Amino acid sequence: MTRNLIIFSAGLFLVLSSACTKQDQKDPTLFCQAMSDNDLLVAGYQIDEQAKDQTNAEWEVNTQAVADWLESQDCVKEATTSFSGLIETLPPQTEIAITMDDDKQWIIDLYVDEANGNIWFNRFHE
Repeated sequence: MTRNLIIFSAGLFLVLSSACTKQDQKDPTLFCQAMSDNDLLVAGYQIDEQAKDQTNAEWEVNTQAVADWLESQDCVKEATTSFSGLIETLPPQTEIAITMDDDKQWIIDLYVDEANGNIWFNRFHE
């Protein structure tokens, strides 16, 4: 009985702590904090979470929604998309250009699944 209680308690702790971590990862201040810390991994994760939340069948609509989210961030002055065509890679990519409040500019590459409109984060570059 004691062994089962210990196993149950450990399992419950893991579930609760992972739920808290997931909630913290959706914190709207994390993107700007990550960019301030030059932590592109965490910032990219935040973008990817926004991209995965988009469910439109057209990638252009989903990309614009992510650009709008980026522009709503306190540290982003401007976010623009370019729909002149996909970048021909495997998988294809699109870009969002952002200008931060300190005027630093970044390009965000997003992978695109043309068949269903899904997009996901690839990388930052200047």
